[in-house]
Amino acid sequence: MIKSKEDYLYYLEADRISLGEKRKKPHIISIWEIDVIWKFQRLLRKAEYLHNCKSTGINKFYYKWIQYRLFRASVKTGFGIPLNVFGPGLSIAHLGPIVVNGFAKIGKNCRLHPFTCIGIDGRSGRLQ
Repeated sequence: MIKSKEDYLYYLEADRISLGEKRKKPHIISIWEIDVIWKFQRLLRKAEYLHNCKSTGINKFYYKWIQYRLFRASVKTGFGIPLNVFGPGLSIAHLGPIVVNGFAKIGKNCRLHPFTCIGIDGRSGRLQ
């Protein structure tokens, strides 16, 4: 979980390395799938940072804006990933539906492929 600015920068760098990117930031306008995924992951990490560390004053409005942008990116990509679930080094292989339950806790260097569902069994209330 991101608890400081240093953690936020570490998570961004670990995600960049796990995606195999050489550039520090994705292209603003791109036709490449990896840039769309990378932009989503950067928004996810920004939302986690603002939610955990900067939840007062003007940052509250900025967090709502980032949350809205993350929602739009989720709809565009088909990713349903809540905040504070994945550790550093998240790598999403391709665009496609990915659903993760908010109670899941997944460690570092996780690679997800499309049509992945990490959820809770409705009968027992445990993670599958």
